[in-house]
Amino acid sequence: MNVSGIDAAGFHTNTNHTVQMTTTGTDETATIAHRADTVELSPGGLLMSNIMTPDVERETGVISLSDIGAQIAIDKRKIDKELQTYMDRFGIDHNTEFRLTTTVTGRIRIEGDFKGKKQLEEAINTDREFRNTFARMSANSSLVEAAKRGEEFRRAYEIDPESAVERFAYLLNDSTSYRFTYDYKNGQSVIGVEVV
Repeated sequence: MNVSGIDAAGFHTNTNHTVQMTTTGTDETATIAHRADTVELSPGGLLMSNIMTPDVERETGVISLSDIGAQIAIDKRKIDKELQTYMDRFGIDHNTEFRLTTTVTGRIRIEGDFKGKKQLEEAINTDREFRNTFARMSANSSLVEAAKRGEEFRRAYEIDPESAVERFAYLLNDSTSYRFTYDYKNGQSVIGVEVV
């Protein structure tokens, strides 16, 4: 699928300002590529890129949206696997439906009502690696969504500046934020980013 010039295999976009990646148990990789998505990094940026994409082999001093997309896919597989392990440990039915989000304090909150919810929420919040992976996946997904929307605005502006500013006015507002979600239903998960 082509999302405003950014190939986002495994990502889905709906009209309510959301980009999503779905896992169905296959060994997928998300590839996000764009002709001008590579930037050179300062020493501080290089350190940050190592935090953003620790599992992705890439050219030293350079990071691309496809590198970030590859890390999102890796992190999603890790979260899926760990979540299944915890669910099995607490006897949680895989047909359960819930959503994971992050609170303003950085805690992972489970939205949904099911037996074992409190134990699961406590377990994932005390698992430092799970929390860090979830936070990185959230931040990287939001960054990709922001880049996608910026590219959409740029292209629309080239065609009709007035219409583009009207259509994308929310991007020019300081209060625009991105809300990452992880939805689990019947053994499958979908991650998304909502613009709020």
